[in-house]
Amino acid sequence: MMNSMIKENGVTFKELEQNIYAWICQIGREFTKEFLERYDRILMEDRDKKKYRNKGAHTDNCKNRVWGSNLSEDCL
Repeated sequence: MMNSMIKENGVTFKELEQNIYAWICQIGREFTKEFLERYDRILMEDRDKKKYRNKGAHTDNCKNRVWGSNLSEDCL
């Protein structure tokens, strides 16, 4: 059954596996980004405003801020 499905769609098992992996990584990136942005807003609102000033939102991306820029692009 699997062989017939693969032949009909023209997708190899390896390509299917890579597509699923890329999709799961994308979901993980989106979840992590949303989580960190929400947590950042919570920290900004709850900070001691007299002691810590608001420097504004950073324009660099999550990958560079959290994981560094030397990682491969496979799952980032």
